[in-house]
Amino acid sequence: MILLGCLVLSCYGVVVNLVRWDFSKLLGVYVAVFAVVSVLTGLFIFKENVPPSTWIGLAVIVCGGFIIQYGESISRLF
Repeated sequence: MILLGCLVLSCYGVVVNLVRWDFSKLLGVYVAVFAVVSVLTGLFIFKENVPPSTWIGLAVIVCGGFIIQYGESISRLF
């Protein structure tokens, strides 16, 4: 598990440094991806029972990530 964690973090570090986003957009996507991976890890790896409130919160976080990433582009349309 430790080696797998090191591999995943190493891949993340490479990907983050290859993408040319500004820091605020990168942080919004990072938080959303981290939240999704965390909940799914708890569900599938640790066999945790994920309550509905967690799924609702996760949806809010992912929506926030989309707003951070694409909000400026969408607001120009209106």
